Amino acid sequence: MFVNLLKQAQSDDITRLNVAAVLVDNDGKILITQRAATKKYLPNIWHIPGGQIDAGETVIEALKREVKEELDLEITEIITDTEIVHDYIGHGDQKSRTLFILAKSVGQITLDYENQAYKYIDIDEINQYFEPNVQEVNRRIFEASLEILATTTQS
Repeated sequence: MFVNLLKQAQSDDITRLNVAAVLVDNDGKILITQRAATKKYLPNIWHIPGGQIDAGETVIEALKREVKEELDLEITEIITDTEIVHDYIGHGDQKSRTLFILAKSVGQITLDYENQAYKYIDIDEINQYFEPNVQEVNRRIFEASLEILATTTQS
């Protein structure tokens, strides 16, 4: 399902590939987490939870692992790829890309050491939580995810 995304990242010379879980609650709000103050890279910033795809891991394996590690939630359904990626230079000078996967989960959130807070927000709250340089990409992720969910619940 996501093999083409991995191949595209290789052809684009991406050196660090990440995956993020777009988790939407029953009110149409999306889960975001705040990175711990002790993190070397981007401490205290709010983001859609996820992390690096390790060598030999599939996109889905990485997504499930990251959500379990960071939030103690179980992914129960992969809905789809949002088809939105975020390319940036990060973690030193690595050319990085994050894939955003719409999924469903179960469980009670318990944060690990990487995050200090979580919140479900709606699209109108993006500017309150996200840094200016990522507000637009997050707005597109929210819009695409909510549109996909609206389409899938109608069918």
